[in-house]
Amino acid sequence: MTKKGKGIIIIILAGILTIVIYLSFKLRNDETDEIISNHYEVVGVISNVGLKTVIINYTVNDNIYKYTQNKPYSGLAEGELFYTMVSKKDLNRALVFFTRPILDTTKYHYTLANPVDVHKLMIDGSEISFTYKVETKEYSRIQKYKDGKPPENLKKMKVKYRVDRPEIGYLAEQAE
Repeated sequence: MTKKGKGIIIIILAGILTIVIYLSFKLRNDETDEIISNHYEVVGVISNVGLKTVIINYTVNDNIYKYTQNKPYSGLAEGELFYTMVSKKDLNRALVFFTRPILDTTKYHYTLANPVDVHKLMIDGSEISFTYKVETKEYSRIQKYKDGKPPENLKKMKVKYRVDRPEIGYLAEQAE
């Protein structure tokens, strides 16, 4: 094959790759827009956390659905609850808002602990890493804040954790 022929093949492959990338982003954005415009609001429950996926269970019309997300948010624990939107068009499609955990205080008991360490992970401060101790065991978590707006004074923060599952904990602002 000539140099010119190889160049043409490279240009064609680059074009195909560009189209595939464009369509994958466009379809994902179209799906997100569709879910936001026509959805059910449910509680998503983390049922499995893998290396590259997380499975969220939710119930719509007394039927249980499972949604697998390929980009897990690090530090998730099975049993965590998150605000979730489910497409009315396709009940197998969902948007899970990992910045909006649900603390079900009617079903679970939560208590407070002092964090051992709290610090910002991202320059913009949208992710906070924190460590806390329950009895003799230490837990490390990462919490992402909606719109990247964590509280100003991290030293006033407490950890609110679930008593039956202490690995499920969230930073909470303490009233003065």
